[in-house]
Amino acid sequence: MVIPSNIFVTGSSRGIGLELVTQLAKLAPSTTLILAACRNPETAQELQSLSKRYPCVKILQMDAENEDSIQSAFKETRDLVGSPGLNVLVNNAAINLKKESIIDINAEDLLKTLKVNVVGPAIITKTFLPLLKQAAGQGDGKLSWSRAAILNISSILGSIGSNVVGTYYQYRESKAALNQLTKNLCIELSPQGILAVSIHPGWVQTDMGGANASLTKQDSVQGMINVFQKLNKESAGKLIAYDGGVIQW
Repeated sequence: MVIPSNIFVTGSSRGIGLELVTQLAKLAPSTTLILAACRNPETAQELQSLSKRYPCVKILQMDAENEDSIQSAFKETRDLVGSPGLNVLVNNAAINLKKESIIDINAEDLLKTLKVNVVGPAIITKTFLPLLKQAAGQGDGKLSWSRAAILNISSILGSIGSNVVGTYYQYRESKAALNQLTKNLCIELSPQGILAVSIHPGWVQTDMGGANASLTKQDSVQGMINVFQKLNKESAGKLIAYDGGVIQW
């Protein structure tokens, strides 16, 4: 299994993000650097414990809603990765305020959801792009996660074609917009050697997914890491599930 040299994961203090950092740390060689970003590192006890067990895990403070915070995390990352650049950016941080009907939504919650789930990944990607370009310039010429990749953790709920039950207005809208961001990044950055893919982690037993979800965090993340190994130019710009299936937009 190939684990890239330098990986940056947002929303790493809990849920899928924490599990992704955990599994990558267990698989990574000593040369890998896993940058685990979260809003409040001082209260992220599980992540703190993980970084003590695995020296490859470095915790960075970053708030996806705050551009100054994003810039600070970028500068720290630039210093840590050096000239090889950043191989993988995982935009995982997200919220779900679970507004099920049009009568339930309000402007404040909708704007907050869009800011965290779409604006955040867009600005983070823009900010970290120079480091991804550095890594892409040193690869083998093929699109892959071991060269340079932007992996946006999305959802089947963002698929317009798969929506047959409605509900979850704010979350669906934000993930549909995130998928469009992925497609735009694919068109613009594939020629520069940077792979952009949206990933559906499944319905996962997290604070967001709830206890009745069909997948454990462990199974979801294990599936995603297996999928990451196989990503290539045919995967670019698509919404791909944790089990490898391609989901219609």
